[in-house]
Amino acid sequence: MTSAVHIGTGLSPLDTRVVALARSLRSRGFGVSVAETLDAITVLRHVDLTQRSEVRECLRSALVKQYDDGGVFDSCFDRHFPRTVRDDPNRASVDIDDNALVDQLVGGGDLSDMAAALVEEHGGFDGDLRGEKHHVHRVMRAADLARLMMLALRTDDVDATEIRSRLEELRQLISENVRGRLGVDDEIIED
Repeated sequence: MTSAVHIGTGLSPLDTRVVALARSLRSRGFGVSVAETLDAITVLRHVDLTQRSEVRECLRSALVKQYDDGGVFDSCFDRHFPRTVRDDPNRASVDIDDNALVDQLVGGGDLSDMAAALVEEHGGFDGDLRGEKHHVHRVMRAADLARLMMLALRTDDVDATEIRSRLEELRQLISENVRGRLGVDDEIIED
């Protein structure tokens, strides 16, 4: 029998994300106990939450007690604690005008920063939080991926299939970033 595990009331948004991370790890075969989850929540009270790398390593040490050669923890962490533009104040800001977006798509580099910048700029997280589809739609509407595709195809020596693939990757990164900001965990845990 399958049922959704509901997180109790009284948890802070940060605590809720830690619980969701622990659930994700458990669903992927990691033996994360309730006590370890509570330890992880407690440990975060003693780290600088603005330092994403510190948060990552504290949670890794509290929750992962087995070898993780496949990067499962990192993948789950990135989903529940997505990178934002504000994570690294020393990093140059990401330019999200049309030319910069097309250059990034055509250039073949990592799209994570672009997705984070688009969600930061257009996701509407400074006001009332709504459903995932609402926030994703806001970003997609502002980014106008069809227009970006058209602009990218006007550049020299561009493979349309590759650009479509890159746009799909960007679309997925935007959705993951929004899900992470909302603390959405759509996984079902077996009883």
